[in-house]
Amino acid sequence: MKTDWTSIYILTIVTFLGLFKIAAVNSATLWAYMKLIDPTVNTTFLGFINSVSSSTNLVMSFIAGVISDRLGDTKPCIIAGKCLWIVAIFSYFAIEVVPEQHKVSIIIMEMCFGFSMGLMSVSRTTMAMSSTVEDRPKAMSISSLAASSGIALGPALVLPCTLIPYPGIALAFGLHFNVYTAPMYIILGTTIVSIVLLVGWLDGTMKTVETSEVTVLAGSQDVLSGTQDTLNSTRGVLSSTQTTQSVDSTQVEYFTNGTAGTTSENGIVPAEHYRTVQNRRKRHGRFDKFAVFLCCLTRIAQSSTMLFMVNIGGPYMMTAFGWTSQQLITYNSMFHTLVGVLCAVVSISYLLNIAQRYITDRQAIVSSVFLSLLYYLITYPYSFLPNTIPYQVLDDNGTVIQPGCELKYKWCATTPQVNVYVYMTAKLVCFGIGMSLMMLNLDLLYSKILGNIRQGKMQGLFLISGDVFTIIGPTILT
Repeated sequence: MKTDWTSIYILTIVTFLGLFKIAAVNSATLWAYMKLIDPTVNTTFLGFINSVSSSTNLVMSFIAGVISDRLGDTKPCIIAGKCLWIVAIFSYFAIEVVPEQHKVSIIIMEMCFGFSMGLMSVSRTTMAMSSTVEDRPKAMSISSLAASSGIALGPALVLPCTLIPYPGIALAFGLHFNVYTAPMYIILGTTIVSIVLLVGWLDGTMKTVETSEVTVLAGSQDVLSGTQDTLNSTRGVLSSTQTTQSVDSTQVEYFTNGTAGTTSENGIVPAEHYRTVQNRRKRHGRFDKFAVFLCCLTRIAQSSTMLFMVNIGGPYMMTAFGWTSQQLITYNSMFHTLVGVLCAVVSISYLLNIAQRYITDRQAIVSSVFLSLLYYLITYPYSFLPNTIPYQVLDDNGTVIQPGCELKYKWCATTPQVNVYVYMTAKLVCFGIGMSLMMLNLDLLYSKILGNIRQGKMQGLFLISGDVFTIIGPTILT
């Protein structure tokens, strides 16, 4: 089997274009947009729609894995998932056209994105099964570099749009081009490009050594089944050939699953070679279940950190630091741009085989978990901090003059305010370095543990393990 670099590069481009959406239109951006349209919206609704997205993602991840294993091809699921993006994008546009039904539009959008991400989760299976074990770290590094570049470029393109006064430039059908809608217009274009690339050039065939070496194994089985007559005739042909080089009968070689062996003088296959091949066939399709459990447990820990940073981070920053919707989008875009730069540096170090010289897969994963723990310790609201979270200021009509904590939250009066620079720096290091180390090494290690099997269902299980907490977590925490 050879690495299918064409499919890997296509998935890399699609990943780059897809991460633009996640970076530019995340929960913080959506929260700012919802608060602008409906100031009465609460964080419970934000938690609900995040749970909807995660639950649909979870269900569809496993279904997509089963379908791909049955078809032996991941391409149909990936393309179907990408097409759902178009439905989600137009649902987002409907928020502005029918503002009184904005909650319905948002729920439909999150459901479509959830189903889409679940269907497209098999792309990691394609990445793993289209590359050899030797090339897989390089393939994963290229994909991670594309992802980090998308994280950096997406918010960077949004920043100039913050200069456009709301509601922005008027378009047809009651739509406007502004900081809240501009990313979706760009994403619509990149989605169409992605679909064309996937349809035209992606090979989603699930390749294994078992299928790629079927001819070799078939030939080897003839030897193992005791075709002594064939061996004897082969020896006779070799001995009768007029060459200047003599052929030792003990050096007639056969190949079993890529391993060279020799026949004995009487044409009998040595027992140790026979046992080796049988043991390999017996082991084929098996993997270390405890190691799989540890990888899934680590992914749960990763998802819990991502849950707070991505889903809860937006409302928390607006509340704790008194930011307006415009300020949240501006600062969040700047933050994600810096995160993308750090992720790119880490990915390049792996792509150039620099990081591998100093740190193993296991050490990188442990370091990532440590950085996540350090983030919580640094950003904890300790009692010795001088200030508490400020409340919002309202005029006589109930209009917000100065943003801050809503008056109904009594805990703000006793909760210390974390320094904004300390908070953002800790978040940057954890997100930019810690999470990139985790994403690079955990996926790679998991694919190595699974080995040479059709990984669709097991990759789906891996994704589900992380999404289980994100289903109930947003609703509980908000």
